[in-house]
Amino acid sequence: MMKDLEHVPVVFLVGAGRSGSTWLQLMLSRHPEIATTAETHVFSGYLRLLTRRWEYESESQPPPYKVGLRHLVSEEDFYQMMAEMANGILKRVLQQKDGATLVLEKSPNHAQFWPLILRCLPQARFIHLVRDPRAVAASMLAAGRSWGRHWAPRNVIDAARLWVEPVAQMQPLADDSGTCLEVRYEDLHEDTPGELHDILTWLGFPVSLADCQVDAEACSIKRLRKVAVEDNAIVPSNDTGAFFRKGECEAWRDELTISQMRIVEYLCGELTEHYGYPRLNPGLRRPARLALRELGEALEWRVRTMMNRIVKKL
Repeated sequence: MMKDLEHVPVVFLVGAGRSGSTWLQLMLSRHPEIATTAETHVFSGYLRLLTRRWEYESESQPPPYKVGLRHLVSEEDFYQMMAEMANGILKRVLQQKDGATLVLEKSPNHAQFWPLILRCLPQARFIHLVRDPRAVAASMLAAGRSWGRHWAPRNVIDAARLWVEPVAQMQPLADDSGTCLEVRYEDLHEDTPGELHDILTWLGFPVSLADCQVDAEACSIKRLRKVAVEDNAIVPSNDTGAFFRKGECEAWRDELTISQMRIVEYLCGELTEHYGYPRLNPGLRRPARLALRELGEALEWRVRTMMNRIVKKL
């Protein structure tokens, strides 16, 4: 059993990239008791690598272990140390804002690591922001052509996969209303003050609807595109006009081709309708472009596997 830590109260804001999480983060950061910062990737980028190594040593070496950490520390102690590291980082975020009582950690890809997060920080909570996958794909493709070319996909197949993977991963946690709050981008866009009020209430901060209206206006997409954000560290682009695009819910209809829409709807499947996004082509067969891509990936995997076997025999 892990030793008790003085856990920093933390809520992880997660979801597919380009779902509006930075916009929501900026609005929530205006509350005097919420501290936040740029994406830390503490679990997705750091602690997952330690976990992967720990699991690898378990699979590759029968006990007694001769190399690595398993002959020095127990699994319980290992995850205790992971928890202490995560907690220490979150404490630094909390200390950046006087009067803060809660940390809002916004690394969208933490959605795929919530089991590890809860193992280390069992009191952690999550806000899962969901947006129409076709809108996400259109936004990712636009980012890939400009400020986000170092990470954003250049093709719609990869963009759709980057939506479905985290959204599907969050499904087992979605039914736990005490641990996870799901918010649709479209609802946040339609009634920003009302949705913001509901989110802050869920976080345990009683606020008035009037205060939420002020925060919504201060962080409107139109304003963010024109005015420099106070905490530039939160926004991963010097060009806020490119990072914050139109903010419209249906712009994807003009930005995606019919072929691209079909690929997104096919890959995202029933999850699309589960969140209230009607598919234009329900029951669609596998698009030819996607079939060719998957065939190429299968052939590449076979060649790589064959080459690895040859190398091992040399």
